[in-house]
Amino acid sequence: MSTYMYEIIIFEGPDCSGKSTLKRAFEKKTNYRHLCVDRMFITSMVYNKCFERHEDLELHLEGDILAFDEHMDPMFVYVKTDIDVIYDRIQSRGDDMLTNKDILQKVVDEYDKTIEYLKSIDVRILIVDGNDPVDENIERILNGFC
Repeated sequence: MSTYMYEIIIFEGPDCSGKSTLKRAFEKKTNYRHLCVDRMFITSMVYNKCFERHEDLELHLEGDILAFDEHMDPMFVYVKTDIDVIYDRIQSRGDDMLTNKDILQKVVDEYDKTIEYLKSIDVRILIVDGNDPVDENIERILNGFC
């Protein structure tokens, strides 16, 4: 386990990717006393773009995420999950927004593009597989960016 622990961890990913479940399990297992956030800048960037909301906000969000990353030293955790798993979870939850698989694919693709872009400009993002057991992903988070 890494001796350095982030004070802020932001869990990002599409609806039903497993980020809330991972966040709760992480907090319970580690008795984490700092700030764990379920979604923030990256989700705003993705959903604004996919649903054509607030086009002028994209540049502001990018600047905000860079400043936040520089000054707050967060760990961004992207929970990347197979689209069929996400779709099945959405169906069982009865969510109306992403029941169209084409729209869901657009959201997943936009997350992937946004994550790759942010990594290319040195935003530190840890990608975990939402299909993996939660305990394995907790270990990945604890080990950070080793």
